[in-house]
Amino acid sequence: MRRREEGMIVAVVMTVMIAMTLVAMIGLSLMQTSLRTVGMQREAARALYCAEAGLAAGRILLAQRVGLWNTYLSCGQACPSGYPITGAAAPDGSATYSVHIEDNVDEFPPQANNPFVDNDLTVVMVARCTDARLPPRTIRQHLTYDYRQLPDYRAQLGFGRAGARNQN
Repeated sequence: MRRREEGMIVAVVMTVMIAMTLVAMIGLSLMQTSLRTVGMQREAARALYCAEAGLAAGRILLAQRVGLWNTYLSCGQACPSGYPITGAAAPDGSATYSVHIEDNVDEFPPQANNPFVDNDLTVVMVARCTDARLPPRTIRQHLTYDYRQLPDYRAQLGFGRAGARNQN
């Protein structure tokens, strides 16, 4: 009788050990999945910050080069040096971005839309995170040149320096 009881104790201990091992494996699997998810979210945020850095750099440079917007829109593969705008968001040269512009719809019927010519001093700036180690992210932003900031008579263009039409 005592021999049968000893065998049952071993079976119970083995069952408890297997159950504890399964619980530990499930816990480790859940923790690993959670860590992987947090890592992917961190990389997605870095890619978004990378594209936002491209917007910030593009906004400054493109505002200084309004006269070249039509050249940029129509250049295709043979663009002037410095366009598209490229750079890195991180000091170590990682998180690279690329910025270019696209024409907004500024021709209305019966005129056909011409994506190679800007008529209203507004373009769509497109910033992409191009770092291969980060997930792809693209941000688009309308960029409008504020001609009212010009210090001379060109600012009027029929709207007056303050944008109040011809009511000086």
